[in-house]
Amino acid sequence: MTYRVLLVEDDLPLAEMVRDFLVGEDYEVSIQGIRRQAAARIASESFDAMVLDIGLPGMDGFDVCRNIRPHFAGPIIVLTARGDEMDEVIALEVGADDFVRKPVRPRALLARLKSHLRRIDTPSSNEQRQEIVVDDLHIDEGSRNVRLGGESIELSTAEFDLLTYLARRAGQVVP
Repeated sequence: MTYRVLLVEDDLPLAEMVRDFLVGEDYEVSIQGIRRQAAARIASESFDAMVLDIGLPGMDGFDVCRNIRPHFAGPIIVLTARGDEMDEVIALEVGADDFVRKPVRPRALLARLKSHLRRIDTPSSNEQRQEIVVDDLHIDEGSRNVRLGGESIELSTAEFDLLTYLARRAGQVVP
C-alpha cells in the first residue's frame, strides 16, 4: 500500500531530500512550504500522515498542529531544529504523535512513520474495524476505502472520518 504524506517544511533542499527518500520507499509525498495552507490541504485532500516543521516563519507550528488535529486522524510527526524539552512536550500536548529533531535522519523518520502507520492499519482487539453499509454506501474502516454504488470515492481524512461517524449513526439524530 502506498501511503500519502503531507510534508510541511519551508527548507526546500531538506524537504526534497526527505521526499525523495520516502518516494524511494513507496510513499507519495506532497511538500507544503506555508503552514497556513497545510490545514486547507489536510481538509481537502486525503493524507495518511503529516510531517510538520514547527519552526516555519509566520503562523506558530504548535497552533497549526492544534488546529489540524481535530480534523486529521493520521499521525503527525513534528520536526524542529530547536532542542528544548518544552518544545517536545508542547508538541505532544497539542496533538503531535512524535517529535524528531533536525538534522533529520531519513531512515529514522521512515521507521517512525512505519510504526505509526502500522498502528492505524492494525485494529486493536477492542476496536474491531469493519465494513459499514448504508444502502449503496460501503465504508471499509480498515483500508479507509469508500464505495458508493460500486464506485470508489476519494475522500480527505477529515471527510472519511466525518462520513464514518455519520454512517455509524444512520437514522439517528446526530448531536
